[in-house]
Amino acid sequence: MANYLKSIEITGFKSFPVKSRIEFLDGITGIVGPNGCGKSNVVEAIKWVLGEQSAKSMRGEKMEDVIFNGTKERPPMGMADVSVTFNNEAKWLPIEFSEVSVARRIFRSGEGQYYINKSKVRLRDMVELFLDTGVGRDSYAIFEQGKIDRLLSESPQERRFLFEEFAGISKFKFRKEEAERKLENSRLNLERLNDIVIELDKEVESLRTQAEDANKYNSLQNELKTLDAKFAALRIKNIRKEIDARIEEKTKLADKQKVLSETVRDREDAMLATDGDIQKRETDFHAFDDQFAQTQKEFAAVQTRLESNRERVRSQTDWLSSMENRIKEDMERLTVLQGELKQKEHDSLGINVEKDESSSAMKEIQSQIDEVFVKIKSLDEKILAKSRELGFDKIITKDDIERQRQEIVAFRTRLENYRVSIEEKWEVGRNFETERKEKTNQLEIFSRDVETFKSELDKIIKEIDISLQKEKDIRQDNLRTGEEIRELQVRLKSMDKAIMESLERQSGELKKFTERKPMLDARLESALSRLTGAIESGANTSAVLEGVAELKTNFSEYRAYYENILGILYSDDGAYTQKENIQNRIEELTGKIAANEQALEETRARLRDLQSVRSDIQSSYNRNEFETSALRKEIVKLDDQITNNHSALKFLESQIASHSDSINKKGTLIDSMITIVEEYERDIQELRSARSVLGEELNGKKVDFARIEEQYKSVRNESERIRHQIGDIERHRVNFENDKKTTFQSIEELKTRIGEDSISVESFSQKIEAGRTEREKRLKEIEQLKTARKALEFQIREYNEQNMKLEKQMMEFENAIGERTGTLQSIVENAMSAYGIDVTGIPVGENDNIDSIHADIKRLRNDIAKLGNVNFLAIEQFQDAKERLEYLISQRLDVEKAMADIQGLIDETNEKSAEQFSRAFEDIRVAFKKIFSRLFDGGRADLILQDKENVLTSGIDIMAEPPGKKLQSISLLSGGERALVAIAVIFAILYLKPTPFVILDELDAPLDDDNIERFKNLLAEFRQTSQFVVVSHSKSTLEVCDVLYGVTMEELGVSKVINVAFDEAQMLFKDETPEK
Repeated sequence: MANYLKSIEITGFKSFPVKSRIEFLDGITGIVGPNGCGKSNVVEAIKWVLGEQSAKSMRGEKMEDVIFNGTKERPPMGMADVSVTFNNEAKWLPIEFSEVSVARRIFRSGEGQYYINKSKVRLRDMVELFLDTGVGRDSYAIFEQGKIDRLLSESPQERRFLFEEFAGISKFKFRKEEAERKLENSRLNLERLNDIVIELDKEVESLRTQAEDANKYNSLQNELKTLDAKFAALRIKNIRKEIDARIEEKTKLADKQKVLSETVRDREDAMLATDGDIQKRETDFHAFDDQFAQTQKEFAAVQTRLESNRERVRSQTDWLSSMENRIKEDMERLTVLQGELKQKEHDSLGINVEKDESSSAMKEIQSQIDEVFVKIKSLDEKILAKSRELGFDKIITKDDIERQRQEIVAFRTRLENYRVSIEEKWEVGRNFETERKEKTNQLEIFSRDVETFKSELDKIIKEIDISLQKEKDIRQDNLRTGEEIRELQVRLKSMDKAIMESLERQSGELKKFTERKPMLDARLESALSRLTGAIESGANTSAVLEGVAELKTNFSEYRAYYENILGILYSDDGAYTQKENIQNRIEELTGKIAANEQALEETRARLRDLQSVRSDIQSSYNRNEFETSALRKEIVKLDDQITNNHSALKFLESQIASHSDSINKKGTLIDSMITIVEEYERDIQELRSARSVLGEELNGKKVDFARIEEQYKSVRNESERIRHQIGDIERHRVNFENDKKTTFQSIEELKTRIGEDSISVESFSQKIEAGRTEREKRLKEIEQLKTARKALEFQIREYNEQNMKLEKQMMEFENAIGERTGTLQSIVENAMSAYGIDVTGIPVGENDNIDSIHADIKRLRNDIAKLGNVNFLAIEQFQDAKERLEYLISQRLDVEKAMADIQGLIDETNEKSAEQFSRAFEDIRVAFKKIFSRLFDGGRADLILQDKENVLTSGIDIMAEPPGKKLQSISLLSGGERALVAIAVIFAILYLKPTPFVILDELDAPLDDDNIERFKNLLAEFRQTSQFVVVSHSKSTLEVCDVLYGVTMEELGVSKVINVAFDEAQMLFKDETPEK
């Protein structure tokens, strides 16, 4: 027997938080358990570790849902880990190891990992390891209910997955898809290369012209550099003369400022001396004031203490008086309490006697109740003996009688059903002849339908040809539109160059404006200064208007420059405007292509619909042929059914006789049971009544006893309370005598302190009056000094104002010097930045004329401007672009050769796959027919390719004709019949190409007992070539297993795997929920 699947370890996957391990032995391994306990999770774990990527097939929304999500008792886990070990001694896996372990992990973050023999690999490596082994995430080695639906679905295309895996073309299909992706990528790369080569060729020619202009520009620029430097040196000489004149005027103002500053310092010294005197006097005043406040504080404290002592004397005197009155009242109350205590002790003795009498009465009643219980027990034993004589293990009740009556009703119901069945059997026999006539009429109808199907098929084929031509026309229109878009994209790329050229031209205009801007700024500042001077001097209106007109002229020059600079890019024929027009046209054409694509998709949808209709008609035609053959067989079988019907009638008559006898026996038994129940109820009722009366009397005695007990406790508690009150009164009297002596001594001490404090109050009053007079004198002297300080402060402020006016004049000269110095520095820095020359070191002669030099500079700039925009990097760019063009042309040749090689590989793969699939399909077809007849004990079935000309894309029809039924679509078969068809397909493939192991998840669920027996026989036969793992609820199926595992949920939400024996498995079948 085969043993390829050795074990699986599951940790954190779905309902398996704890590491669980299952060992798979030779032959058949069974997995059993109640619904919802996690059996299917074991199957899904194997699919998942083999590379399953569909979260939906794992019954989740995203792949992280397979991680254990926690329960009330367990927290969620952060990772799921599944590992499966295979025996590879037969080298059925293409890897040099005798044992292969594959594992997969996933984390909450979504990160996934794959391992082969504990080495980390890619998903692609995992998929390629199992290609064409019959084992994989979508192979026929793992079969659950969802895959049955997929195999038997209405779409013939979806049935191909099993046949492709069997034919061994999965690896070809996988490699073909990779080759087609590479071919598409190569085609896109070639298109991009062609666009780049065309564009780059134009760019090389443009750069050649630009390089020549760059050489001429450099020559003129060197000559301009020399003249600009000399012009800057002449300007520096003139500016330095202006700076020397401003420095001389600034020195004179500084001398005047020095005299004023000395006068201010004299006045400030006098003010500082006055401030010192004021500060000293204020310090003395504050010290005196603090001392005066302390005296007032001490005076207030003595007054407060005096009043407090007087109040304490009054309070203690009042307390002595009130306590003497309270002691007198307590002694009167003491006499009353002693009398009450004597009376309570007498009452307690009487209650104790009454309590003993009540307890004796309760004991007597309890003895009578015990005697009644003995009599009831004796009666139960007597009736139980009679019940056992009738065959019951317990005392007969009315419920037992009712159950016997219900059984009689059930027997009568079955009896009636048997009689109805006899009538139905006779009716069935009468209908057989009618059915035979109907079958003959159907044969004639099917013959006419064949001609109708042929006519409809011709019409559909013509409409398909029209749709294909329409699809071709749309494709050609899209090709033409795409070519126009590519031409526009080339123009769009050239517009980028035009924009760059416009930007360079704009940069030149901006540079000219920057050179002229200082002169324009000077003219604007001069015009603004003249206008301000005219307004401030009160000049006539004409002078002011002339100034305003001059300002407008200056602003117009600024505006002309700005409009010229912006218009280079944004005018109607500007580069940006042209680029926007091209982009709008591309969007229009793109919209047209989108509309064509929509029409193309509609045409393709219509084609799919037509092809589907053609497929349906072809399927109907095939079904008609099967129906004809089936009808003939059904007529032959009608005679056998009539014979079987007579045998069934005889069986029903024997059952009627048997049930009538059972009803009579049950009636006799019920009469005996009624006699026993009536006797028991009569005797037991008397004993129960006596027990009830005695119980009520006992309860009354218990209530009386509880009341007496409560009175006794109440009297005892009241006596104890009175004793405590008497003790409290004695303690109060003794404590008062002691406190009285202490209070008299305290009153005498307080009177002594009151006399001393009265003398201190008089002395403090005299000190406070003298302090007030001295304080007013010192305040008056401080005020006089502050008045003198204000006079000095006023003089200093006047001198400082004069000094600020001089400072302002000096600042104006300083600004003028700084402005000229800044201009000089700007000239030096601009020359250094532009030409790298220090112009301060250039000699300037007396005969050098600044106007002549300026004219030469203007001439050279005009010559440079005639060259237009110059690309200073054109020489180097030209050489780089030329080399890049040659490299791209060689790359294009390599891509074209690679595309031809890939296309050849695809054609070869298609040819080989088609040949291999056709051969494998015919083999499966033959095997399917044999196994179908074996499972259905007859009948016919077939597998049909819908399009034999295109075997790699053709759908597959499954035709099935179970015994006794006419040919019909497999979707109309019952659940059990559909399951048997799927089993026939699976075992047909296993018969021809056994897989190392097969996993069947509740495949037998729809099957009845007879069909399960046939399924078991197949398992027993195929166990020699394949290892089986069977998940099932059927005890009959599991009997054929070599080892059983049970999956339970002892803890809610947590699956546990255990080894089970067959009797334990039977208990698992009875469980309906995991909680059990």
